[in-house]
Amino acid sequence: MVLPIVLSVLAIVPCFFLWAALHELSHYAALKRYRPNATASFKLYPHREYDRFFWARINWEFDGEDITDRELAWVSLAPRVPDLIGALAAPVIAWLVPWPWPLPLVVVAAGSLVDLATGSIGRDPESDLKRAARGLETSVWAFRVPGWLLVLGSAAATVLGLAL
Repeated sequence: MVLPIVLSVLAIVPCFFLWAALHELSHYAALKRYRPNATASFKLYPHREYDRFFWARINWEFDGEDITDRELAWVSLAPRVPDLIGALAAPVIAWLVPWPWPLPLVVVAAGSLVDLATGSIGRDPESDLKRAARGLETSVWAFRVPGWLLVLGSAAATVLGLAL
């Protein structure tokens, strides 16, 4: 019983870096769809840059014409794909993996909920959420509400699965 709990606690910090990498790499994969010659540098740790705080960041360069607002919107939304997979995996793991072993696995999958929750706030004008809304000419609420509903639903189903 103690080992899964210890593994869960030990998994928290590496999970931050895992989800930071997945988040930024998904931006890069989407960018490569529109600009195959793009190169990028990653900072997968919390830092300050341009008088702003970032949990992690990708800087990219490419030759040719600038990326359009619509293309940037899809690049900005790309991290929601691994977040969706993790959000769906967390309750499945909690319900199907025998106790107490789902704990470390749920910690890994729950990283997606943290990423999706913070991404669904979108306070900063240059947040992924606001860039996507601008590029797709829609309200931030079109992404914020489904994001938070998925986070809350997945979290509730996960906790229920762990408790039963």
